[in-house]
Amino acid sequence: MENDQYGILIHSFNKNIREQVRVSINEYMGKKYLDIRVFYKKDDRYLPSKKGVTIPEEHYPDLLEGIVLLGETQGYDLQSDD
Repeated sequence: MENDQYGILIHSFNKNIREQVRVSINEYMGKKYLDIRVFYKKDDRYLPSKKGVTIPEEHYPDLLEGIVLLGETQGYDLQSDD
């Protein structure tokens, strides 16, 4: 995990050649938030865009449930190692 000015980076992947999706944990006024945000490339570095969602940490179980259900509807076996 990497810690920078945008929070603790948990995971990232390239959306295309100019954009990256980042999942991070941020803290604001003593409260933790989960952030899923598109970053765009400018001058060989990535900067955060307005495209994304920030939710309070206590909603993580709801987010996870939604992602699991989405995966199931798309035929992904989340228990498989493949």
